[in-house]
Amino acid sequence: MPRTSRYFKNTSVRTQLGITQENYVSYLMGNRSMLAMYENNKRSLPHEAFMRNGAVELSLARPETAVATEAAEQEQRAAAIQVLTRRRAICSATITKLQIQLTKMKEKYQHCLNLVRVGITAPTILLEIYPQNDRYEKDKANLENFGRCGKDDMEYCGIGQQQLLQLKIEALQFEVDRIGDMIKG
Repeated sequence: MPRTSRYFKNTSVRTQLGITQENYVSYLMGNRSMLAMYENNKRSLPHEAFMRNGAVELSLARPETAVATEAAEQEQRAAAIQVLTRRRAICSATITKLQIQLTKMKEKYQHCLNLVRVGITAPTILLEIYPQNDRYEKDKANLENFGRCGKDDMEYCGIGQQQLLQLKIEALQFEVDRIGDMIKG
């Protein structure tokens, strides 16, 4: 049993279990004020509560408790490996999806650049080919509209968006690698 002094609180058993006074009191079959007074060294526990507390304290000190704890830890490690394996599979699948999305985004960006190029250069070329074109202004407006459409679409597929997507891929790849290290041990 822990030493009792004026400055030492009797909370070692309860804190080792990691439970609240309310939960421990229900086991001791007492009330919270009784436990609080015991923990603050203001009174001792009634015989029945003292015996119950002692049983828990002895249980924590016995070798078979360590074996049970080791078995529980092994079980927790196995469960953790399952959780990590699932998370790794999810991350890997997400990486594949994001890489496909990035490839499509790069293709879309090239299409947008082509639209911008056409919008800028085609009206001049059109004027060179058809200098006497009566519809030149209307054709020029249509070609310039291509450029505006390309610029508008670049907001969703531009270099900044591509870099953000690449960062997500790299972060997930880092997580996959780190999980692999954790699973290995």
